[in-house]
Amino acid sequence: MWSPYHTPARAKPTGRGISPALLLALLIAVVPCVAAGQEVTADTDAAPFADVSHGLRAHQLVEGWVQAGKVLGKRPDPILVDRVLGVRITLRMQGHLLGFGDAWRDDLDALLDAGVEPGPTDLSPLIQNAAFAAFAASRRKLQDAAQDAMLMARLRPELRGAGEVPTLDEIANAVTVDVQIAHHPETITLAPPEPREALLGRFAPGYHGLIARWRGNEAPAIEPANPPEADALPIDQVVVWPATALSHNLLPESQARRLAARLPGLKFHEVDRLGRPGGPMLVRFDVVHVARPRPGLRANLLIRGGALLGKADLVDARLDDMADQMASHLRLYYVGRGLVRGTYHPSTDRYEPEFSTLSEAMLGTFALTHHLNTQDRVGQFEPQAGNIAERCNDLLQRAAGDLDAKADPLVLTPDAAGLMVLTRLNLRGQRADPLSRRFLAALLEGVDDEGLVYAEAGNPRPATRAATAIVALALGRHALATDDGDTLALSSRVLAQLWQNQPLSDGNALPWLAMCVESVEPALVDAGLLDEGTADQRRALLSDAVDRMEAFQVIEDPTLGPADVIGGFVFPTNPPAPPGAPPNPKWSTAPLLSFLATTMRSEGPDAHDPFGRIITAQYAARFLAQLMFDAPSCYYVRAREVALGGVRPALYDNRLSITPTAMSLIAVNELRTTLKARTEAQQKQRAAAADQDATTEVLAEPDASP
Repeated sequence: MWSPYHTPARAKPTGRGISPALLLALLIAVVPCVAAGQEVTADTDAAPFADVSHGLRAHQLVEGWVQAGKVLGKRPDPILVDRVLGVRITLRMQGHLLGFGDAWRDDLDALLDAGVEPGPTDLSPLIQNAAFAAFAASRRKLQDAAQDAMLMARLRPELRGAGEVPTLDEIANAVTVDVQIAHHPETITLAPPEPREALLGRFAPGYHGLIARWRGNEAPAIEPANPPEADALPIDQVVVWPATALSHNLLPESQARRLAARLPGLKFHEVDRLGRPGGPMLVRFDVVHVARPRPGLRANLLIRGGALLGKADLVDARLDDMADQMASHLRLYYVGRGLVRGTYHPSTDRYEPEFSTLSEAMLGTFALTHHLNTQDRVGQFEPQAGNIAERCNDLLQRAAGDLDAKADPLVLTPDAAGLMVLTRLNLRGQRADPLSRRFLAALLEGVDDEGLVYAEAGNPRPATRAATAIVALALGRHALATDDGDTLALSSRVLAQLWQNQPLSDGNALPWLAMCVESVEPALVDAGLLDEGTADQRRALLSDAVDRMEAFQVIEDPTLGPADVIGGFVFPTNPPAPPGAPPNPKWSTAPLLSFLATTMRSEGPDAHDPFGRIITAQYAARFLAQLMFDAPSCYYVRAREVALGGVRPALYDNRLSITPTAMSLIAVNELRTTLKARTEAQQKQRAAAADQDATTEVLAEPDASP
């Protein structure tokens, strides 16, 4: 008889509550559970480790059972593997979770305690039992939904018939299967002096699973009045499956707290006891994860929830596609009437908060208009250009109205005001108009005559370096658009203040500072507001910053964790990460790539090692592509069309806000512009060399005249 607790297979059916209307679309039949996965007598050397072939085989089996409407009782052919722990099968429809089930090997406790593989294990019964549990959980959820719908039909007769549940044959093609095979456990041991943060450096979140359990008789006594949760794993074992954690956006700290909270004898705040002497055992494990994101798409081996990209340099066509996808995603935040959505949660298909801040909205707006201008520069065509421009103008018009009405909710920060100016100039082809002048006037309210920029108008607190750089860029570009010497001089003073405030130590300020050096400072030199020697010194400082930055890029496979981190930038932390900790680059790679690409143009084609800089930039773009939602990573996403093209803040965090995507779009477009400029410079050099060769040949010909 199947039980959610101590059974040979430890199969656990689990499902989460979802809407009755969705659940009524599917009914999954099940048959009795088959025998548990047991150790088999075989030559250990002949059994391989779990790999993609096993994941695809398991996926094919479960999909066949879904099509048949039940888990077939006949045991599949044996699949012998070494170092395997268990299997999780998850069933979804249109991104919604129907149910999942786990099955663990019989001798799991002995394996984890001893750390020695007793022999190969047959994976087939584990797959079968996990599928049975997933089907059972889904059936119960569907039946509950049908009862709820029938009750609603009694209350609202017009809904009569809504409680009828179709058969599997009618909706089987809409169900997707997600397979996780746990293998290769490794014990995590933390010394008493190590801080709590050391735990987060011992596993790669989203890639490694975690098991916490008490050893043998170390488990504390549990009062009968305080039983384990009904849907918990066996009382001596708690598990976090990585792909499931990704789909629920369970961040690393939350994973550790959940382990502590669900383990008998611990509370959620006692995370420090995990993996330490006298505390529960903590084990990480690898996973083979195979999922089909949507019916009709192929099943993929997923690494940290996405398709692992190659290390090869990104070609221009790939960069073009990345920029288009990011722009298409970003455009969806702009819903008209000047409204801009907040953070999107793909797991639940909702925005929370519902609307973005003005600074975030203006950053996205600048990124979109910058994208349109880049398309012109690189010779591409943006089919949604009119739609993007219209929605950007909606926001600018609304902001202008709020400024004129002195609306209380509008807190005009210097970065928002500067981006308003820059966005309007982008839309106007770098020509000023009354609206851009209105934004400039609002911007000047937060800048004094000495070039100091304040956090808000009337607030003496200094603005951030990034906001100051945006203000300098906005003042300079507007001055060039209007031939306004006074505004250009103020831009020069703001830049002087910024350079005195160590801007190179702020990664968020770097892309805007590089844009100032490229497009504003040459005009300052021409106007006599900046001597050429100082301008050259500033460009040299940017180049030195690039040299130092390159040392922190991940360029080799990490010792621990997957290769999806290659290309990202990781800087030292305080306290430092433990030795061997997996690198954890984040979306902050985007402003650094933008800075690098713009600086390459300022350096010119004769800069030292330009090819090395291009490789660095392309690797960084590769990491941003890894952060970006693509079709395979949408295996749990409900509204796939909304998530595609969005850039996640980290490889294990699926929230989608404007800032990471906007900065990534700016960075990719800066790189496209740089590569285009380099190609044109090379073509000119080759043409000049060809002309020189032709001239030399003519001069070398003997005079044929008599």
